[in-house]
Amino acid sequence: MTPGPTTETCGNCGRTIGRLEQAHLYDGQVVCGACYQILMTEPAPRGTPGPRQSTNKPEETVRTVWPSMFRQHPLLLVLVLIMLPVAFFSRPPMTEILLGVAGGILAICWWTARRTRLTITTHRVVLRYGRVARHESEIWHRDVRNVVVNQSIFQRLMGAGDLGISSAGQSNIEITIRGIPNPRAVRDLLNSMREL
Repeated sequence: MTPGPTTETCGNCGRTIGRLEQAHLYDGQVVCGACYQILMTEPAPRGTPGPRQSTNKPEETVRTVWPSMFRQHPLLLVLVLIMLPVAFFSRPPMTEILLGVAGGILAICWWTARRTRLTITTHRVVLRYGRVARHESEIWHRDVRNVVVNQSIFQRLMGAGDLGISSAGQSNIEITIRGIPNPRAVRDLLNSMREL
């Protein structure tokens, strides 16, 4: 189906949208039903012929942040670093056990760190977590009302922290990601994106 007077193509996802489809409104703006890219800043008046024109640039990823493997739990790093030399100077059955435990700790830390991802785009903030069952939460930059950084003593020493984001539609923190490196820089980036 080619775009014509009764259809429009989304500039972000490429989906062809018919004029007879139900309009998706978000915050008083017409958006694509698939990717929520803004198609026009004001809803088209009823009976206006022709396609709606896109007024925004396509969404681009600005930064992606994952929790740090060992900045969040520095004692696990110390434990693994102690286990490795002890394993090499131990007798064979203890060597395999210690190397297996150290490898298991590393695998669990990697798995838990890589299952959570915070993506900051030019339009929104998206938190995705889960490998098998997936969860996704997003907030548009214009709706961000509060960005909170929490750091424990160990996290401050390791340069990590927790980041929380709330929007105008909720009274509590909607997006929380724990143990990310340099959370203040991420907060400053979010604040600069809100001002655009």
